[in-house]
Amino acid sequence: MKITLPLSLLILIIACCIGWPLQQKLTAAQQTRDRLKSTAVNQSTAPGFRSSRSPRERANLQAIADDAIQRHQNRRTSRYFGILVDDADLEFMDQLARLNTAELLELIDHLQSISDPGFDISELVMLAVQALKERDPLATLTLLIEKSEVLNGNPMRTALLGSALGAICDSDPDAALAWFDQHESDLLPATADGVKSLIMRSVSLKNPALAFELLDRFNINPSGDPVREILFQKRTPEQQLAALDAFRNYTQSIADEDLRSNTFNSGFTNLSVIISGDGFDAASAWVGQADLNPEERELFAQSAAWVPKSTEEASQWMNWIEQNFDPETTDRIVASRIQKWASFEAEAAGKWITNTDEGPVKTAAIQSFLNTTTGTNLTYATEWALNLTTPDSRNLALETIHNQLQEMDPAAAATFAEEHGLQP
Repeated sequence: MKITLPLSLLILIIACCIGWPLQQKLTAAQQTRDRLKSTAVNQSTAPGFRSSRSPRERANLQAIADDAIQRHQNRRTSRYFGILVDDADLEFMDQLARLNTAELLELIDHLQSISDPGFDISELVMLAVQALKERDPLATLTLLIEKSEVLNGNPMRTALLGSALGAICDSDPDAALAWFDQHESDLLPATADGVKSLIMRSVSLKNPALAFELLDRFNINPSGDPVREILFQKRTPEQQLAALDAFRNYTQSIADEDLRSNTFNSGFTNLSVIISGDGFDAASAWVGQADLNPEERELFAQSAAWVPKSTEEASQWMNWIEQNFDPETTDRIVASRIQKWASFEAEAAGKWITNTDEGPVKTAAIQSFLNTTTGTNLTYATEWALNLTTPDSRNLALETIHNQLQEMDPAAAATFAEEHGLQP
């Protein structure tokens, strides 16, 4: 039978359509086989586990190594990248946790010697660090330094270095600091700075005086976060007194007057906020034990629970302020507290003022509230003022708004005075 040219072409096209996908599958299979074969060869040439180990120990380490390689192959071919930790990960971490420090280091060295360029040793190192950090923080530090070439880009490295050093600081802060001094040059500058902060925070709870000494030792500017990290921690009343003494001694050692004042004000504000978080009764009792000087007492009163948890707490602090300070200082403290509260929660602050009894505290609060809100929301400030129930409070509020407008926009102030019957 003769086959025409068109029919021959059709047969050829069909054969190609069938054969091409089969060829693709065959090529992929060959690539997979070559990769597995290469890994097997690399494993066979990698350093074996120590001969001094028992056959059972070597077999266990080899089984974990095989598991690590298989996990790597599975992840390389998987379509699912969204799950960070699954049951297999947890089981593998449990296997690592049962190894001692020497076994973990030996396992990592063995797998790192495999030359497969796609094998990510950093994941294994991080899992090993997680397994080590609680029981052997010094080995954790050694591992994080020795494997720095595979971990420098890992954001967890700084946190793990800091937590391991913190664990050592709990029992032997001098040893932790000596280790850091020896290895600081091995760390990237950003990593070293992060570790310094974590060390200070780790020692600050038990030894705030040492934490403040570290600011100088690490050549850290005390402005802002460093002091806050030391002071802004939950402590017992006795620990807070120790923290206050350490903070006083530290700020007195700062030569620059402006820096000393700014550091003290910022730090003492943070200390006041954290102490008042225990509630009015506990915080006011602490003030009685702390032997604060007049400047400290006023700063504490301005900062303690400045965003109160309830209207009852707001009233407790305002009553305490009125009872413990002279009228002029009371006005200043109330104005400061209301300004901060209104900036954060204007509606809550306004409601509390509205329901407060007439008197010096309410007068100071009205003026501070409207000095804060008029510039940002004149309509709200005006409506709030007009809703005050007593004529004296209402007139005071309108006059306060008018005075603010005169400073910001004289034309608007004149219109406001005409609308509300005020003297221009």
